[in-house]
Amino acid sequence: MQIDQRPAIKDALLGLLKKYGVRPSFTFQLNREAIGEEGLQLLPGWEFVGGTLNSRQVPLLTWRTKRPVIELKNIVRNNIIEDVCLIRCCAFVNSDWTLKALLYRELDLVEYIAGHKIISLHAGLIDKRAGNIIARLANGALCSIEANVQLPRGNPTVERHELIARRGVASDLLVDAQTPQHSIYYYTEDRERRYTDTDMELFGYEPGEIDHIRAAFQAISDPSMIEQWSAQHQHLQDLLAQVFASDKKLQTLNPIIR
Repeated sequence: MQIDQRPAIKDALLGLLKKYGVRPSFTFQLNREAIGEEGLQLLPGWEFVGGTLNSRQVPLLTWRTKRPVIELKNIVRNNIIEDVCLIRCCAFVNSDWTLKALLYRELDLVEYIAGHKIISLHAGLIDKRAGNIIARLANGALCSIEANVQLPRGNPTVERHELIARRGVASDLLVDAQTPQHSIYYYTEDRERRYTDTDMELFGYEPGEIDHIRAAFQAISDPSMIEQWSAQHQHLQDLLAQVFASDKKLQTLNPIIR
């Protein structure tokens, strides 16, 4: 039996805080353990989907800390491509996910990268396992989201986010790639293993753990992010409700922008 020698993700976060001289102004947990009245639960936002946030729960938009997402955001913000008119997103995950959690993530990615809110959407869902959304952003750009939670258990996420503009295109994958590439492929007689490390300060942690640690570090370093992310969480809850209402009514709906 191989024993995992990595520190817990909270210990890794404390190491980052110490390294950069950040002193937390509150106690915190990165899991669902009970916490005192002065402490905060820092969890990925989808953990709170379908419920009402209390004063000690902080929905972390962890995917915003991923380097490809940051670079796409910068490409749009710095007008490296001009007048984005279409955003195409696809995300296929394993059955550890729920469709609501995946759509929550993808809806936020669209708005965050584009810098505009969704003002209308039409959704078609299949048995809470897959779905497609066509949406329009406040700047007039169209967006398509294809989501699926039917990959075999244990399979890594397969995703692609592509921006098509009047001048230029951008993607978080190589132009002709259909699936994410890995740094190392290791083959034996009975299995294949793939390794990709994206953060030199958090070497050996799973991608989701890295995103969680980085987002928590950002919230602790800049507590104003807590209010911003909590407001966006409520907005995403409203969008999700409209997605499922659109599927049920077979209609295009116009969400109320918070």
